[in-house]
This record gives sequence, structure tokens and C-alpha cells, in this order.
Amino acid sequence: MSPRERDFFSLLIDSVSHDYFVFPQMHLDNILWYKFKGQNSFGAFRHINEKSVDFVLCDKENVEILLAIELDDATHSEPKRIERDEVVEGILKEADLPLLRIRSFKDLSGDELVGLIREKIS
Repeated sequence: MSPRERDFFSLLIDSVSHDYFVFPQMHLDNILWYKFKGQNSFGAFRHINEKSVDFVLCDKENVEILLAIELDDATHSEPKRIERDEVVEGILKEADLPLLRIRSFKDLSGDELVGLIREKIS
């Protein structure tokens, strides 16, 4: 993880670890069984292979995946990154997995972060 990702990870752990498991740097092929219409499993796997999200939150009771979180920085404004982000958003939407994008968290309190998370999960 980058220093910025580690800082956000610490905020996440401090804010939500009593309610959720927090997993960093999760590849989509580890969290989704995903199949596109008209494609075989290998084709679907190739579509999600090597794509990841920064963090995943899971329910502590049954380890159900509830939310993906992307920590955006300046690189997310670059054309190739925008295209990649759109693909990941589409995959997560098709899989009914909510995505929370965080641009800046410098002034974000733990309570505000919990509010954003609960809004996305509900």
C-alpha cells in the first residue's frame, strides 16, 4: 500500500473494525464469481483478472462482502485510469456490489466515514 492508502486504512480500521472486516488491495477475481452473458467462465475471469479495489468491507457475522472502496487520487483523472475505473464500476454494478469512491479524506472524520459507508450499504 502507498502511504496514503495506509493512512486511509488506519482511519477505516479505527472507524469501522468493530462492525466490519476490512480487507485491503482486493482483486476482483478473489471477491466475485462473475460471468458475462454470452461468455464462458474463462472469458469472464479474463475480464476481471488483474483488476482490484483498494478496500473491501465484509459483515463480521457471515463475512458477506458488503462494499468496495476506491481511494481516488490525481491518477484517476488520466484517460486510461478513467477507462479502467468505468470498467470496474460496471463490473461491480453488474455484481450488485456497491462502490464508495473517496477523493479526499484529509478532513474526513471517522463518524463522517461511517455515515458514507452506511449510506452506500443500505
